[in-house]
Amino acid sequence: MDEAPRAERPSRPLHRLFKVLALILYWVGAGALLGEGATRLLLPPPERVTVKPNPDLDRRLAAENSDPKSLGYYGAINALYIKTPTGRRLRANTEVVIEQHRLSQRTITLRTNSLGFRGPEPGAKTRTRVLFLGDSITMAPYLPEEETFVRLVQDRSLESGGPLQTINAGVGGIGLEAELAILQETGLRTDPDLVVLDFYLNDVQESPGVRILHVPRLLAWSWLAQHIALNIPFLAPREVPEAGEQETAAWLNDLLRDFPSGPGAPSKDPAAFNGLIQDRYQDWGSAWSQSAWRLIEPLLAEFKRQSEVHKFKLLFICFPVAAQVEADFVYDQPQRRLMTAAGRLGVPALDLLPVLRQARGETAEPLFYDECHQTPEGSRRIAGPILDFIRRESAR
Repeated sequence: MDEAPRAERPSRPLHRLFKVLALILYWVGAGALLGEGATRLLLPPPERVTVKPNPDLDRRLAAENSDPKSLGYYGAINALYIKTPTGRRLRANTEVVIEQHRLSQRTITLRTNSLGFRGPEPGAKTRTRVLFLGDSITMAPYLPEEETFVRLVQDRSLESGGPLQTINAGVGGIGLEAELAILQETGLRTDPDLVVLDFYLNDVQESPGVRILHVPRLLAWSWLAQHIALNIPFLAPREVPEAGEQETAAWLNDLLRDFPSGPGAPSKDPAAFNGLIQDRYQDWGSAWSQSAWRLIEPLLAEFKRQSEVHKFKLLFICFPVAAQVEADFVYDQPQRRLMTAAGRLGVPALDLLPVLRQARGETAEPLFYDECHQTPEGSRRIAGPILDFIRRESAR
């Protein structure tokens, strides 16, 4: 009589454990299915990158032991981007298709030439050649090539006489040091007559915002998993190094001292805008820091030296952050600092902040997708002033 109960007792805790685990798995699975359904119902399809079949690229990736089928724009880094000792580059002779780009929600085809620049081969020089150096604002991977301001400058020059050939050497997520390296390594091979340095306010370092959480292949079907990877960057490993802690701490100390924050709306009150600057001190807020400019100005001087050694005309263009454009007041300390540095170097410079502030008052169309990247309307609005600036300065 006692043997049966004793035999059953050891199995009861194990049985209860299995029941608890099964219940947990049931609710986790049900929650995931509900989350997936809600994601597909409420959110647009996630960004997806496809690499165009290319036997040569396949061989190169195999030699590097790289996976070309990663999902997400920056997840395609193994196919579109390479890391070099002097920074990030676009891989040469590569074509990728980005469906539902995270900024524009459009399908974008990115093609690179043999130099690793976005666009066609430069070919033989038959007209004034302009090389644009910059980051993702210049590269504009969220727009078709024909809608980028770099291409619009060329197309408008062809329509209005004095044709130019523009070359887009922009690379997403880089700063001044990498842009200088691109000029020296590949840019000079294009034999440019003019080099335009597109300066953005976070160019003291590589972009601190470039991160991606790679989606496991088993979850490639899931919109929920892909949206998490694209929109929760703090979970993801960094793809670019951060500036040193001492440097960024010095930037913040400068901002706390020179631009004290206060209450209110950043678009209405300069003190509240100062708080926004302090929040973004590791990104575009660094351009308000005296310490950051001690790093920026020697790099600008080296660009000038390169122009003298290699006999091209150097131009600076300053791109604002969207918050500057949308504010009810002009808060342009970084732009004025760049203009002062350019004046000392004898380099012509164009500030796009007044251009975009005027455009904001003339159109209801959005000019930015986010803090800095222009919409097609924003791209069109800056192309004309950039062309006028280039023509005016190249004629001197």
